[in-house]
Amino acid sequence: TRHWSSSSKTCPVRISSSGSRTCGSPCPAAPAAAFDGHLASFDVHRALSAVFDALAESNRHVQLLSPWLATASPSDVHRALFFGSETLRIAGILLQPFMPTKAAQLLDMLGVDAARRRWEDCEIGKGGHRTAPAAGKVHLWPAVVVPEAAAS
Repeated sequence: TRHWSSSSKTCPVRISSSGSRTCGSPCPAAPAAAFDGHLASFDVHRALSAVFDALAESNRHVQLLSPWLATASPSDVHRALFFGSETLRIAGILLQPFMPTKAAQLLDMLGVDAARRRWEDCEIGKGGHRTAPAAGKVHLWPAVVVPEAAAS
């Protein structure tokens, strides 16, 4: 049994002898409380770190569930998609004051309604119904192309 943890919550991921993975409890936890506490004490770098720590924990959670494996259960696939997208949604809301254009782009890509981008919506499951845009493939962070230096 491997464990994913955030704050006081633990999500045991059990791997059976057949290779299937199951996850036992609802997680991950939202970073909003830690973010708020750090901002209240003007500790901006720790507030931002709490958001990125939550993203890292969510990534570990998805890695443990391994929804891309043929042995992954539909429940594991759903959990990975749900908690991954919810963590991204909450991170987008929390990052709005610091990077408004990219946060808005992220929330648009996730199909988060403009009315659901408030502090009150920073909890798992409070994102409401989402409809992803029908646009083509868009990158939040496009590749940086460095021009080659001319040979001298």
